[in-house]
Amino acid sequence: MVPKRILVPVDLSKRSFHTIDAVEGFKRSFSASTELFYVVEEPMPLLDFQSYTIAYEQMMAITQNRVAAFRKKQPTLETARALGGIET
Repeated sequence: MVPKRILVPVDLSKRSFHTIDAVEGFKRSFSASTELFYVVEEPMPLLDFQSYTIAYEQMMAITQNRVAAFRKKQPTLETARALGGIET
């Protein structure tokens, strides 16, 4: 069985770039496409609404900065955003 798509979990750290470089060889060998998978962890639901909202906004800002830096270093990779399993 030859893979057509390769799902690559990343954390948007510097190590992620090494992972992507390593996967490129597999991608070319199988003429497959590559999809990166990054999960943003939501703040603990035990927080009160105001604290949750603040924590969520901070986490999203950090994530947006990481994604922007990642796109800058990997401009040929497409990115998509999904919230609750729904692509936006």
